[in-house]
This record gives sequence, structure tokens and C-alpha cells, in this order.
Amino acid sequence: SFTRTNAVQVIQDMKPDGSFGQARIDILIRTLMAVPEGSLKEGESQDLPLEMPMNANGSLLYSKGRNTITLDRFEKYNGRDCAVLKGKIDVADLEVPEELEGSYECSINGEATYYFDLQDRCYQASDVHLYMKVLMDIPADSTEGEALYMNAESDNFIRIRLMGIEK
Repeated sequence: SFTRTNAVQVIQDMKPDGSFGQARIDILIRTLMAVPEGSLKEGESQDLPLEMPMNANGSLLYSKGRNTITLDRFEKYNGRDCAVLKGKIDVADLEVPEELEGSYECSINGEATYYFDLQDRCYQASDVHLYMKVLMDIPADSTEGEALYMNAESDNFIRIRLMGIEK
């Protein structure tokens, strides 16, 4: 087991609905800082649709699913009044056209806890555990050459903490 700290990442040009118009960035934001539409009551849930792109030997496919957000409770976090939201991430519905030979899988499953500051209307923290899998197994006769095989799996824990707010 090891811990890797990534460099600071800046994502620009957010649209009013919270999306960026790029599937890989949109799924990242919808898992790391999920924002339900409207307000939730304690115990109430809402599904946020998610889709993950997959390059299937030159064809762009999308695995579809959701992040089910539930308002779990209210509590103080870092001295702030926060809504604690729980997320259940399930993206595994990959429709493969019959023209594509072989086996394909693209999935993301996980759980998350989000701490949303009720006064400043922003996330104080999020803890996200994601398990990702991509599989591509293509027979040689469908690629006019060698068979293609790829199986990638990753188990990720992402911790985000708000450092401060500039006003």
C-alpha cells in the first residue's frame, strides 16, 4: 500500500449545471463533489446520472450508471454546520453494439461521504472510495491481426479537504 499525492489540478469553464462538457471531468466532479438538484430531507435520496467513456478498439462507448446521494445527517465538521451526504456509486451498464466482437467491461463502483457547509454553500470535505475496472478481450479474427487483451483494475481512496475560502 502506498499514498500518492497529486499535483494541484485546476479545472476551468464550469457550466451553470455544474458540468464541464467533458465526460472524464464530469464523472470525476460528480463523484468527488456530488451536488444534488434541489434540497433533500434527512433520509431522502436522489440519483445523479453518471457515464464513463471507454475506447473499445477505436469505438467510443459509454458505461452508464448513477451516484445515489442520501442526506444522512447534520453535524459539526471542522467547526462548521454541515450536511453529511452519503454516496453510492454504481456505473456498470455498458451497451456494446453487436458489430463489436469480443468482451468489454467498464465499471466504477464505490462509496462516498461528503461534508457540505450549510452557511458557505460549499464542500468542507469528501472521502471517496472507488473501484474501477476496464476489460477488453478481442479475438484475432476481428482485428485483422493479433488478438487484443487488456484488463485494468484500480482501488482508489480520494480524500479532499477545504483549505480556506477567499471572499
